[in-house]
Amino acid sequence: MRWLWATHSVHHSPRRMNLTAALRLGWTANISGHFLFYLPLAFLGFHPFAIVAALAANLTYQFFLHTELSPRFGPLEWILNTPTHHRVHHASEAECLDKNFGGTLILFDRLFGTFAEAPEGKPLTYGLRGGSQSHHPLRIVFSEWSAMIREVRGASKFGQKFTILFGPVTRRKAATTRPRSPENGRTIEAPSEG
Repeated sequence: MRWLWATHSVHHSPRRMNLTAALRLGWTANISGHFLFYLPLAFLGFHPFAIVAALAANLTYQFFLHTELSPRFGPLEWILNTPTHHRVHHASEAECLDKNFGGTLILFDRLFGTFAEAPEGKPLTYGLRGGSQSHHPLRIVFSEWSAMIREVRGASKFGQKFTILFGPVTRRKAATTRPRSPENGRTIEAPSEG
């Protein structure tokens, strides 16, 4: 959902996969409603401290997933998320988009068809497809929000505006989804036919 992606895109903006990428988090989680995902746990009777402790444990585990190192976990790789699996999640190649969502467990990605292995013998490209190449923190944090607001202003019908805000990220304008070169940040043009 684009509204949620506006915050999470900050985490996917680094063009290198290292431990500092794990710390690059959006500042707008309260605007996007991140806390709403945890309210059902509170309504079911889980103590707020238990919810926060579980989130902290999950984030601690995920910190170590943001690396180019590739330790093998053997049979546990069928259940646990690993650095190899998580690199696919951060890659911007078309075959890697919307894959390997698991934080600690990769099992559910395998069950629901969103799991993908890293392409053999091919280095992955990290960073946002068509996203900001800036190193300025405010531009990184607010670039997706700005793009979304511009598109809402340009839409003429309520249904279009609603889809821009709450539809899938893949519904963005084609001009904003072209991949960019990790070396110079320029848009990678598709080869011309003929």
